[in-house]
Amino acid sequence: MHDLHAPLLMYGYPLREAQWVRLVMIHAGVFLRRQYRHFIGQRTRGGDDQRLITRLLGQQHAVTLQYHQRERLYHVRSRALYAAIGHAHARHRRALPPLTMAHRLIALDLLLTEPRPYIERTQDLVQVFLDRFAVPRVALPQQTYVSSTAPDRRTIQYFPARYLTAIEGEVVSFVVPDLRPRTALAFDHFLAAYGALIRALPSVELVYVTPRGETPTRARQRYQQVLEGGGGTDRGEVELMDHCFTVRRAIEQRTDALLAPAIVQQYRQHDATFRGEPYASWYRAWVTGGRPALIELALQHPSRPSRVRFRHVATSWAYYCQGRATQFAHRCPSTRPGGDPDVSA
Repeated sequence: MHDLHAPLLMYGYPLREAQWVRLVMIHAGVFLRRQYRHFIGQRTRGGDDQRLITRLLGQQHAVTLQYHQRERLYHVRSRALYAAIGHAHARHRRALPPLTMAHRLIALDLLLTEPRPYIERTQDLVQVFLDRFAVPRVALPQQTYVSSTAPDRRTIQYFPARYLTAIEGEVVSFVVPDLRPRTALAFDHFLAAYGALIRALPSVELVYVTPRGETPTRARQRYQQVLEGGGGTDRGEVELMDHCFTVRRAIEQRTDALLAPAIVQQYRQHDATFRGEPYASWYRAWVTGGRPALIELALQHPSRPSRVRFRHVATSWAYYCQGRATQFAHRCPSTRPGGDPDVSA
């Protein structure tokens, strides 16, 4: 353990502070004083948390942001500090929109009350899914960047939107915080990015975190439609399947050069999802009967056995997201001893 925190010890942080600062840099980038007090088992504000803040600000390792009323939020942004722990290019050190900061605070609170072996590095995520779970590379969440000076030069970034991810046995758990469960937009964004990966895994747990008192009705509906099967194949999945089949057919007929690069890129991201049965026979039916045949097959297809567990955690702290142009004051989740999660399969 000391080896992991040795670089921070060299900056003068005691071991307990070094453990906390490293945890924050890897999984959130931002934190509140009360979260550090929870980490060290300190109930009220006192000398321990003040010494950490003084050390962070005094060495210019963090900046202070207004949070709510007199409370402050701390963002660890020092490039040198991230480089010292081997995360020089971590996205957590960049300036964040208010909503993103709130989501990371929520994730950090869940991490504090549900300590699990969350994967730290993006490259480790990529390797474990490729090697251990044999997930096709095209099924990984990814974004392609084209050079402005050399259009032929492209860079693929895997997991551009990171969620807390833990692997225990054959079960992969993703933590999805959502300040606005009534619309479940954050959950929809997660499904759009991670849907192909989830379908390629043997067993998945989705930990959906919302403000206390909120119900996950919208998110549960989306989960049932997209991942459980919900009595038939989801319409959005049919549309995506039709798109992939169209591009696949163009490639077979060597007419894919006429397609826009963005269309081909979307195909590469999702095509692996629609390989094997029953999709091979569906593709043959689509070739002869077109989209109507695909829709008819999808409606007849029985629900897939669920390999995905949906777990709702409603927590108790209030969060506030404040920006210059827009101010948010949503009550959103945190976790503290005594909070009772609503767990449902």
